[in-house]
Amino acid sequence: MDKHMPNKLQSDSMDKNKALLEQLSSEYKILQDKIDKIGAFKFTIRGWSVTIVAASGTGAATAHLSAPFLIPGLIVLVFILCYMEHVQSGYRRIFQRRSADIERWIWRLLRQGTDVPGMVPRIAHELGDQAKADIAQWDRHPRAKKALEAISLYEEWVFGAFLSAVILLTACLWPHQATPDQPSQSVQYNMSTPATNIELPSGSSGQTATRSTQNARQEETVW
Repeated sequence: MDKHMPNKLQSDSMDKNKALLEQLSSEYKILQDKIDKIGAFKFTIRGWSVTIVAASGTGAATAHLSAPFLIPGLIVLVFILCYMEHVQSGYRRIFQRRSADIERWIWRLLRQGTDVPGMVPRIAHELGDQAKADIAQWDRHPRAKKALEAISLYEEWVFGAFLSAVILLTACLWPHQATPDQPSQSVQYNMSTPATNIELPSGSSGQTATRSTQNARQEETVW
């Protein structure tokens, strides 16, 4: 019995490692699916932002709306969408760190008793190494390197600020249409009175008094 104990312990250890490997692989697939969906969501959010700004600007120009009434609403909407993207970016970073940890665990389990050529899988590590390599190219320019690191960390806010700047620039170039002056309206009344002869009796003298009213024209202009 004692001779078979090491084999039994080894078999139990292998079964546990196999079960752990299956669990890690399953979680790794879930994380990769989540990361892909977050990437698609970020792309959709930015598409919404650009579309809403373009459509609102076009509609306002067509309807001759005043720019000051439109700018605050568009900027607030853009930053609301950026906040939604920022929340998803935080989740993505968490998932990426967890994916890197799972890759290390899987590599440790696979290399026990086998000759593994390298870390498998290595998607999260490759993406992280590539990002670090892109930043490392700016080692000679420390300020530019810090700026790139900040942009990569807060890329959604940078995008929102850029889109807000575009909105403000568009507002500055907004065609201000002056209200046309109302044409002066004049109403002219022409009244002509023909000459009239009025015969009035003069009593006992029998004389006839004739009053003649000359032609009179009255013009009244109402502004």
